[in-house]
Amino acid sequence: MIKNYCKYAACTMLWILNPIYLGGCQEKSNEFSFGQEEMLGLLETINTETWSFGEGDETYNLTFNLTQASTEQASRSILNTLSSAYACESRSFVAEAGACIDDTTLPVTGTVTIEKAGNSGDELQMLSISGDMMVIGYDLDNAELSLYQGQDAAFLFDSSDGVSFELFNAEW
Repeated sequence: MIKNYCKYAACTMLWILNPIYLGGCQEKSNEFSFGQEEMLGLLETINTETWSFGEGDETYNLTFNLTQASTEQASRSILNTLSSAYACESRSFVAEAGACIDDTTLPVTGTVTIEKAGNSGDELQMLSISGDMMVIGYDLDNAELSLYQGQDAAFLFDSSDGVSFELFNAEW
């Protein structure tokens, strides 16, 4: 009887001291650590350098001139169910759900100039492009920039540090 009492007391103590109840699995703060200015600063890193991209035997230099298309938009959306809620100068959220993604989107527009590497000033094309910079989560360290010109061109960038981008796809 005493053995059973000790066993139940030990199990009860383990249940009470469970890390879930003591805060071991607390959610992160529901506050964004960045704003519109930080996103625009990250976007500016695209404009300040010439990007090289190889296609076949050719190497091309890409120069971007990008700006914000309209006001910042942030949303909390249920996966594959609701579309983003647009906001003007503020963040707007739809109702809480168990399967939510916190994202911030910055509409972008501009141009890209494409030149063959080694032929300075020999411009091949200048394309008008538009797209979105999207940050998943509360920190700027998970940003993606997708730029398009219709269905003919796509330029995709990724930032895992919130400081600079890496070009990982260019099609035109």
